[in-house]
Amino acid sequence: SYAIIYGASNKAGKLFAYYLMSKGFNLILIERDGESINALEDQLRKTLPDKNPIIMKVVLNKFDQDSINYAVAKYTTFPIKIFVNCKSSR
Repeated sequence: SYAIIYGASNKAGKLFAYYLMSKGFNLILIERDGESINALEDQLRKTLPDKNPIIMKVVLNKFDQDSINYAVAKYTTFPIKIFVNCKSSR
């Protein structure tokens, strides 16, 4: 099963990523900055080395509905069980 975390590199997003990965979920991480999302993946793999999930990263420069729909369209056939919105409204 997969979980999508939108706003993955902020504090809440990271906590959800750790929790869901510890529960065996594969992750689709969505964030504005590619560097921060790569750092998050490294942290997850170091912190939970016994878990080996599939981690997919989506970098978006615009966080509007059309951009999000386009970015996640290729994942619509995946068994996505959870969508977590941790994106701040700023």
